[in-house]
Amino acid sequence: MTRTLFRSLVGCLLLAPAFAQSKPLHSQDAKQKAYEATLESLQSRGTAALDAEQLREKSDECATAGSNADRDQCAARDLLKTANNYKEYARAINNILRLKEPDASAVELSLTPNKGREFQTAERYWLVYRDTQCKASSGI
Repeated sequence: MTRTLFRSLVGCLLLAPAFAQSKPLHSQDAKQKAYEATLESLQSRGTAALDAEQLREKSDECATAGSNADRDQCAARDLLKTANNYKEYARAINNILRLKEPDASAVELSLTPNKGREFQTAERYWLVYRDTQCKASSGI
């Protein structure tokens, strides 16, 4: 009887880690699914912004503008739409780069460079460069 009890206890102890891991595995699956859903949503937002801009590029919305004032107003609206599409696209990329893998440990996260911050810094430099080039080429 003692041996049977002992075997049962040993069996329970050996199986305990397997049962203990079953809850975190479900939790991990949920985290992975949430991560994948977030990633897919961000990718869709970025793709939608890019598609909208590419579609606009094919249609010349200002072709029917008559006077110079009409063309200027149309170009201003066009520029605003492009800027908004760019911001949405860049925001999606930035958020994708900031996503943390659900199975990454704290040590891995601390050793991984912050790609979102790096992207944001590079984008800021790009915007300064772009604006400087536009001003230089327009003679302003």
